[in-house]
Amino acid sequence: MAALPGAVAGEDSCACPSSACLQFDQTIEINGALSSRRLRYTDDEGYDYRSYFLTFDSPHCIARAGSDFGFVSEKIQIVPNADYFEKGDFKEFEGQRARIRGGLVSAYREDHLTPTLLIADQIE
Repeated sequence: MAALPGAVAGEDSCACPSSACLQFDQTIEINGALSSRRLRYTDDEGYDYRSYFLTFDSPHCIARAGSDFGFVSEKIQIVPNADYFEKGDFKEFEGQRARIRGGLVSAYREDHLTPTLLIADQIE
């Protein structure tokens, strides 16, 4: 099967009904284990910026809205929605299971480490 445009090495493309995939046009809620990795910079207040990831309980298909093609991933980078979270709000969940609700966007910066990001509106 040909790779989906935007898929990266290590991600498998898939053909599946759009209803079976996490999609960009809707709010999603997903469970998994939250982990992090330190980024290369610290702000003026000494805060170490981290990239957060949610490792799914089982691999999920991620697809554009209405598409029958996507890619399968075992984890996704989580970015806090600045309207709801302060710096460090995810730290208390690190190393634990979490349920996150939010929307998907495509990665577009060098500190985006998965092809799709989940902009988190809620974590519990």
